[in-house]
Amino acid sequence: NCQKCSHRIINLTEGCEYYFRVMAENEYGIGEPAETSDPIRASEAPSPPERLHIMDITKHTVSLAWPKPIHDGGSKITGYVLEAQKKNSENWMSLATVKTLDYVAKNLNENEEYTFRVMAVNAAGRSDPRESRPVLVKEQTMLPEFDLRGIYQKLVIAKAGDNIKVDIPVLGRPKPTVTWKKEDQPLKQTQRINVENTANSTILNINECVRNDSGKFTLTAKNIIGEVSDIITLQVHDLPGPPKGPIKFDEISSDYILLAWEPPENDGGVPINNYIVEMRETNSTTWVELAATVIRTTFKAPHLTTGTEYQFRVKAQNRYGTGPAISSEAVIAAYPFKVPGPPGTPQVIAVSKDSMTITWNDPISDGGSPIYGYHIERKERNSILWQTVNKSLVVGTTFKSAGLTDGIAYEFRVVAENMAGKGKPSKPSDPVYALDPIDPPGKPVALNITRNSVTLTWTRPEYDGGFKITGYTVEKRDLPSGRWLKANFSNVIETVFTVSGLNEGDTYEFRIVARNAAGSISKPSEPTDEIICRDDIEEPRIMVDAKFKSVLLLKAGETFKLEADVRGQPPPTMVWTKEEIELEDTGKLEIKMTDFSTALIHK
Repeated sequence: NCQKCSHRIINLTEGCEYYFRVMAENEYGIGEPAETSDPIRASEAPSPPERLHIMDITKHTVSLAWPKPIHDGGSKITGYVLEAQKKNSENWMSLATVKTLDYVAKNLNENEEYTFRVMAVNAAGRSDPRESRPVLVKEQTMLPEFDLRGIYQKLVIAKAGDNIKVDIPVLGRPKPTVTWKKEDQPLKQTQRINVENTANSTILNINECVRNDSGKFTLTAKNIIGEVSDIITLQVHDLPGPPKGPIKFDEISSDYILLAWEPPENDGGVPINNYIVEMRETNSTTWVELAATVIRTTFKAPHLTTGTEYQFRVKAQNRYGTGPAISSEAVIAAYPFKVPGPPGTPQVIAVSKDSMTITWNDPISDGGSPIYGYHIERKERNSILWQTVNKSLVVGTTFKSAGLTDGIAYEFRVVAENMAGKGKPSKPSDPVYALDPIDPPGKPVALNITRNSVTLTWTRPEYDGGFKITGYTVEKRDLPSGRWLKANFSNVIETVFTVSGLNEGDTYEFRIVARNAAGSISKPSEPTDEIICRDDIEEPRIMVDAKFKSVLLLKAGETFKLEADVRGQPPPTMVWTKEEIELEDTGKLEIKMTDFSTALIHK
């Protein structure tokens, strides 16, 4: 029971709506109740917005934004009250009451500082205010910038014939001026190609685009703050052009022809999917499709009639369709080649008492058909009867002939074979005795080393194979991974030889091969130790003018130059330092260096 005409009700649920009623009581009992006509929500004032953001500033306006309060006090937010306070003033000016989460404060004084605050309002009242940082009202400046987020990887792709519209937002204050270039040349505007600049963007329009519109476009935006540039790439895709000719006939046979061509110079901007090959007899106007899914740039036209004349044509195809064709010359299905010419004269490169290894060069003419292989023929020097010694066709240009008789001299010749048959034999090799090989010479030793040459000496073979040693071959090899190469160009008779033409600073190995009067060749000697081509080593020395060895007095701003000559072998590396810190070229400091001199110029 309440003795007063007011009462506080507690433990209500926030946000819930309640009805209330009151009844009076006297000595005769309780009277009729009086009820609230509308429900009453249990609520309180909301919390303030978490922060007040300054979104934009001009010389007379400030754009504000804020988030909703975390707590609405149990009642719907009905609006927001915004106020402003000038610097050095205690009064807050009312700006507006809004229902949105942003507001633009207008008619502000330029170059004056303001603080803003916002309060959330619900049925229970206003929240505490949330203040902004102090803001100086003046025109903002910003470096130009292009917003290229709408152009993936800065690449625009279109099909020939389409209309292209590239809309690029442009940022910056003051408003930048925008220019366009194509391939570093000012963009020439026409009725078909033009640029439109709006308040917030620049737009490139190309009507009915063609392949030649493809390229790199450079955009440049400039204002008083600075200048920026960016590049977008335009690719216009189309049908491919014709394959690049002429069509070649890599192989012509009596019943097939092997065609070859090059990919189109213009692929339409996309990969070539396949080629279409067609054929006609020259006495007919009807083209017959041979294949429509050729992936490579070669094709074998089969089942031809011997002696018939044909013409072929090829078209390229990409995802957009088939391009124009390229046609071949007329060609007759027949063997167009002859037997090969004679191979080069064979040389014996290894000998033992029962075998010899020979090598030879391919024929100068293969007769127009690839060489299938070779036949090897052999005879004794005093015989006139040549015998074929290979059981199967020899592929390559090296062959080892076994089953020889010790002490007998043999000659060899080689016959090449292609599709047309065997050609003429080569000239016979020089006679060589079947003898055991001679011992290798001794390990060579360097007598003298310079930057470009090495003088070697070695000992004769212990066993000469029964015949007088007639000469030596000197071989060299670049380290670490070079091949052995012949280093002498004339016969070396003595056991001393100077190898010249070497590279300074490179590392080499050398070995020696002996040869006797019977033509027998030894195995290579043990190679030398690693030899580096360089002159005698000299410790680095620095030579400077005497005046630089004492203190130099200079006026401020005066240019001075320090010079020094350097000696040493190999040529030393040089560096300038100041107080143990290495100096480098700058705008005021210039350093010049040659192999044996250096200069420092301070401007």
